[in-house]
Amino acid sequence: MFRIISAMCEVSAQDAGERLTKIATRLVKRSALAKERDSIIAAQRMKVYLLTFTSAGVLGMLASLSPFLFLGALLSGGFTVAPEVLSVIEVAPLLIALAITTFSTGYLNTRMVGGARPLLVAVVNMLLFWTSFMASSGLMGIRLY
Repeated sequence: MFRIISAMCEVSAQDAGERLTKIATRLVKRSALAKERDSIIAAQRMKVYLLTFTSAGVLGMLASLSPFLFLGALLSGGFTVAPEVLSVIEVAPLLIALAITTFSTGYLNTRMVGGARPLLVAVVNMLLFWTSFMASSGLMGIRLY
């Protein structure tokens, strides 16, 4: 950089000064844009975390409704509510799949926004899913065994 500046000054000191002023102005603008971009990315990261945790909680509450649905009727095309089925054991594979999905969603969303500790966020996300599932199931009187 210093060699280029000295070569520019040898040719014309006035032109070199004008060019250096333009270069400095561009660097200041780029620095301001970089700071603005970083603040926008931080805000988007917070939105992604908020949506990730909110979706885990809502998914847990919706999953607590699954024992009320007769899965065979859903697969055959009809909709039947079976109030006598109030055990979670019948829908355990569904709950395990939802827990794995919630874990991977937390991990991948954290990696997507460049966040720190994606495994911790994934575990917290899955625990939030199970907590909201247990709380909602308890409020509706569903047996968890």
